[in-house]
Amino acid sequence: MNGEVGYGWVKGLLEIFPYAFCPHYNERVEIADSMIGEQTSPCLALDNNVAFVDQDGCISYVASDNSSKAYALNYFDGMLKKQEQKVDKI
Repeated sequence: MNGEVGYGWVKGLLEIFPYAFCPHYNERVEIADSMIGEQTSPCLALDNNVAFVDQDGCISYVASDNSSKAYALNYFDGMLKKQEQKVDKI
């Protein structure tokens, strides 16, 4: 990124999971929403204090507080679709 601090795509992670990840989503909603529009893969966007759990192919989300959220983001027909996911408090 020409020596500047910013956001970008990490190559190779889609080989592990078939979606992009955006941690700390609540701190970077605008930039994340615009960046996911550049990709064809879905994105999991997690607020602060939310963890993604994949246990034998069963995906869940856990949080250490009641206000943090997780979202599945997708661009479809030129529009951002944001679907809130169930988050369990631990």
